[in-house]
Amino acid sequence: MQEKTAKMWSAALSVLVHLLFLALLVFAVHWKNPPSAVVTVRLWGNLPTAKRQFPVKPKFAVKVPLPTPPVPVKTDIKLKAKQERLRRILAAQRQKQAVALRRQQVLAAARAKKRVAEERLRRALVAQRQKQAMALRRQRALVAARAKKRMAEERLRRALVVQQQKQAAALRRQQALAAATASRQVAARIKIVNTYRDKIQSKIRPLINNQACLSLGQPTAVFHVTLMPTGELLMAPQRVKTSGKAACDQAIERAIIRAQPLPLPPDRSLFDQFRELQLSFQPNQ
Repeated sequence: MQEKTAKMWSAALSVLVHLLFLALLVFAVHWKNPPSAVVTVRLWGNLPTAKRQFPVKPKFAVKVPLPTPPVPVKTDIKLKAKQERLRRILAAQRQKQAVALRRQQVLAAARAKKRVAEERLRRALVAQRQKQAMALRRQRALVAARAKKRMAEERLRRALVVQQQKQAAALRRQQALAAATASRQVAARIKIVNTYRDKIQSKIRPLINNQACLSLGQPTAVFHVTLMPTGELLMAPQRVKTSGKAACDQAIERAIIRAQPLPLPPDRSLFDQFRELQLSFQPNQ
């Protein structure tokens, strides 16, 4: 508002000074050119006849003095002084106007620069807010993804725990079943082994000539035998424990040899149980 008022005052002062200078110029022109004198002219209908006159030569030359230049009047000096003062006033006014114009231009440039800087700052702030908002969205998305990942991992862990528990229970059941099956199989194998041991004893016992053993009371003789898969002896029976009488021991040994082939189970996997046997005999029973 102050700048507009200053501009209006400057323009009004400039117009006033120009009008004053124009009025002084008009006054000076009228003052130097006074109005011409009035001339009276008589008009003739017919020109009068005049006698012809010849020019008379002068007897001597007359020198006509040259017109002297007009001496400047004090009013001209005053007018010039006024004009000079007016010119200086106008020059000062123009200089002030130029200075004011330069100030306005500098101020306008500063304002434009300030607006540009403010606009850049505003854009920078907007860009920074956008970056912050984007970073915040990314952080929230990352937190949500991590939480989702943790939930998925927790569900997977629980599922694995449940699966492991189920597998452990199934393994325990399998182990229990296998143990029961193995136990049954071992029991069955033991039963088969014992059965065929009894069969071997039963085949050998009737072949023992116990006449040589009657005088001994209730003797017990133990023999170690090595069998082949066919049930035949790989070597002669080895006496581990004597009955107390050589004749009785020999009778038992002969009975073992005569009982070949000894009975073996059809399951070949059980042969290891019969490869080497220790047979106990009580011939007087």
